[in-house]
Amino acid sequence: MYTVLVVLQCIGIVFSLYVLGSLLHEKQETSGRTLMTFIIMLVLIQGSGYLLELLARSQDAALVAVKMEYIGGAYMVIFISRLIYAYCNLKEPKYLFGILELTALSFMVLLWTCERHHLYYKRILFIQQPTPHLELEHGIGYYGFVIICMLFPYLLAGYNMVRLLKKEGVKRRRGHYAMVIGFSLLPITSLFLYLTDITGYYDPLPPIMSVLVPSVMQFIWRRQNFDLAQIASNAVIKEMNDSVVLLDTDKRVIDFNEAARTVFPDLNDEIMGRSIVAVRDFPLEILDNMGESVTFSIGERAFMGNAKKIGDAKNGEIGYVILVYDMTENKQNYEKLMEITQQAEENSAIMTEFLDNMVSEISKPIDTIAGLSDLIIEESRGRKVYQFACDIKDSSYELLDMVDDLSKLSKMEAGKLDLAEKGYNLKTMMTDISDSMNIVAEKKDIRYVLEMNDELPCMLFGDENALRDILISCINNAIRQTKEGYVRIAVNGVRKGERIELEFKVEDTGIGLRQAEVRKLTEYYEGSSKVFDRSVARNQSSLSMSLSKRLLELMGGKVQIESVYGEGTTITISIRQKVMDWLTIGQYDQKTVEETHSEEMRMFSAPDCRILVVDDNLINRKVAIGMLDGYKCQVDEAESGSRAVEMAKETYYDLIFMDQMMPGMDGVEATRCINQNAQGQTRRPKMIALTANVREGAKEMLLSSGFHDYLTKPVERVMMHQCLKKWISEELKIYSGDIIRDASDADVLLDDLDEIFMNGVNIAQAMKRYHGNLNDYLHMLLLYYEDGIKRPREFDAHLEASDMENYRILCRALRGASMEIGAQLFAEKLKDLELAASAGDLALIREKHDDIQQDFMTIMSEIREVLLRKHLLENDDWDGKEPISDQELRIRLENARQYLEEYEIKACEEMLQELKKYQIKGIVRDYLHDIRVKLRLSEVDAASKLLTDVIKMLLEN
Repeated sequence: MYTVLVVLQCIGIVFSLYVLGSLLHEKQETSGRTLMTFIIMLVLIQGSGYLLELLARSQDAALVAVKMEYIGGAYMVIFISRLIYAYCNLKEPKYLFGILELTALSFMVLLWTCERHHLYYKRILFIQQPTPHLELEHGIGYYGFVIICMLFPYLLAGYNMVRLLKKEGVKRRRGHYAMVIGFSLLPITSLFLYLTDITGYYDPLPPIMSVLVPSVMQFIWRRQNFDLAQIASNAVIKEMNDSVVLLDTDKRVIDFNEAARTVFPDLNDEIMGRSIVAVRDFPLEILDNMGESVTFSIGERAFMGNAKKIGDAKNGEIGYVILVYDMTENKQNYEKLMEITQQAEENSAIMTEFLDNMVSEISKPIDTIAGLSDLIIEESRGRKVYQFACDIKDSSYELLDMVDDLSKLSKMEAGKLDLAEKGYNLKTMMTDISDSMNIVAEKKDIRYVLEMNDELPCMLFGDENALRDILISCINNAIRQTKEGYVRIAVNGVRKGERIELEFKVEDTGIGLRQAEVRKLTEYYEGSSKVFDRSVARNQSSLSMSLSKRLLELMGGKVQIESVYGEGTTITISIRQKVMDWLTIGQYDQKTVEETHSEEMRMFSAPDCRILVVDDNLINRKVAIGMLDGYKCQVDEAESGSRAVEMAKETYYDLIFMDQMMPGMDGVEATRCINQNAQGQTRRPKMIALTANVREGAKEMLLSSGFHDYLTKPVERVMMHQCLKKWISEELKIYSGDIIRDASDADVLLDDLDEIFMNGVNIAQAMKRYHGNLNDYLHMLLLYYEDGIKRPREFDAHLEASDMENYRILCRALRGASMEIGAQLFAEKLKDLELAASAGDLALIREKHDDIQQDFMTIMSEIREVLLRKHLLENDDWDGKEPISDQELRIRLENARQYLEEYEIKACEEMLQELKKYQIKGIVRDYLHDIRVKLRLSEVDAASKLLTDVIKMLLEN
């Protein structure tokens, strides 16, 4: 027996060391591995002590070995019980184990002082024969230790293992748990044999524990049952808010969490072990699409589920886990997010347009400041205040640049700043830039140098205006920070396939920048959290440089800034451009370019060309017709898409200018009808869209809708000329020697602008649309005024009837007309009402309606004063004092209608003018005014209808 115990104990120690080494070698650090490692170390302490006891040759040595043995044994079973709690994924009773550990410590104190009392051992005797051993008579302390520190933790662990065994649904794991429970019977059996003296004075428990405990630890760890199967399936499953259902390989329910029960009420204790098919409303397609997400609905709630296979450590399939997510709230949040996003985009658009208007309004007083500065400069030359006036003027222009940059930045943030790519001449662009920048440099006595590689291709394709703005910003920046020396611009490039990678290097000998300032130079205004650095702002145009960097990135380019403080700065811009012609700058004849440009802009007439202008806005039609007037074409007009379709059936038109957005039948639908009606005919009209939609993709949408081309509103004269030149057949053109000018070249005398000044109307900006022709602009003002007199009454009627659609149409029509005459701020307010009407927000419309009406009447009053001053409008006050009966009034109106039917328009107008001296009630007076407006617009049929209506009304009264 002695020899067997020694050999068995040696084997147990060696095996424990092996298992301990295996656990320490594992890279997976978990709480389970830590507990197992600590338990194996306690087993080694107990086993080593027991081996020393067997080999001891004196009582003192044997007693020390026993004390060492019980250091491991006292805590080993307690920690095994803690391991079982974790293994079963149960909440550990920390207070209970704390009490057990303190109790074990008190028993260790009794053991280590056993020579001084009889509480732990009543008698201790060392016997040499037949083999050396201790004969111990146990006291109350020993039996208390066995019960509290060994039997109680052991029974606690066994109880938890039995619970786990009953709950487990996977057969393989049930076998594992039963094996662990079976092994656990060996220690309790050996303890029973020792306490009943069946094994004599030798305790078989330490060698059995030395072999059994490491074996069980190794068994559990190798199958990953501890940290993967139990913690994953219990802790995670039970605590998850999402629904989890576990199935075995036969797709029977073995576990689920509370969240799954709320989705599938059939999941209960009775369903355990039954097929998932028995669960009502369970989507079986989840199992058919293993690993893929499946969406489904139960009642009003939306769900998404997926199933995955579960494998063991040997990749064997042991079951399935089904996850079901409640997507109802996510779906609602997504819908709300889309609403918020749409609202944010609308707000961003409103803010962008507001900034544009603010830029326009701010520019006017700044222009005034600059103009007054010029007067001061002229009057104060040679005086001290002269330099101050010069500084004010320079600052004014810098402020104008910054305001313009702010507008561009806002558009860029809102995604409204689109690239306008077209062909351009690189040499011409750089020459133009240098001509203007050289003047600025000469004022500061700075040498300006332009160096261009003659081998670069001359004709490129890209956004010339954007590239021009970037280069001017960089060169301007270089000139500003340079007090003496030079500013040099070097242009080079490298061919990249069918493109050229241009490099513009702007070098100056200015004050230079520190490294921190270089970073801030391009970061300023990139985000709201950036702080404005005044030291940079004094030396650099920070906002312009930031805008240039952002704009360059939008074009696919990049910028690099190198600077040495006190010596100068070099800005390098790289950008790829398409090449239209690889003919180099050195080979290109600039004179040919100018002649070609002149040829393209040569004026012509086309008297045999028939054109139809379609727009629901009267003023827009008149503007387009006015631009076409110089081409001597035969021009008709239509106020709606349906009317245009009818006219196109009766008459062949070479070109039809079609407004894209109109009430009723819009431009897209009308174009489709006209194209369908023209199928099979030898000649078909060219459809040109008139649109305010300049966003990316708009061109493709319009062309795919049947349009041949498009013009963006407001239409410029040069744009109209290029369109006519492109689409009117050459055989219809008769060329002259005149050259059409860009609207930006138009000059209007300041005295003329002062004479027609109106609050709330940007006259200078509006004049560009009329090529600087004051008479054309005044004619538009007259149309706006006469057409607008009836608008307040129409607005009130639609609001009273809660007719949001017609209210929206009216807002849109008046907004477009207001933009044409330069009343941008008022047009923006109308856009707010138009959006509100589209959304059916009657409360917001009622809130803003009176203010809009008041603003409109103010503008109308301003226009009326200008028209009276220019003798384009008679004093239209119906302030007559003589009474007139309804019968007499009706007779006079019937006579006026007779004149009109005989086409004696002047006589009809004179008769209506004669009626102004009589007292006429309001509604009839409004009718008479509308009739006079129609006559002035040569709309005889409309005037005749109004006369008939008012005569009928007088008869009914």
